[in-house]
Amino acid sequence: MVFKIDIKSKNSFKNIINGGRYDGLISDLGSKKQTPAVGAALNLNY
Repeated sequence: MVFKIDIKSKNSFKNIINGGRYDGLISDLGSKKQTPAVGAALNLNY
């Protein structure tokens, strides 16, 4: 799952939030344990 939220500003769209599932991230970084994860980032630079 991946998500993206944009807002319309005048005649363009500005991205404010991105996120998704990161289930394989912890094991890719070396953990022997599978860990479910979800993350998001908020863009304040617009």
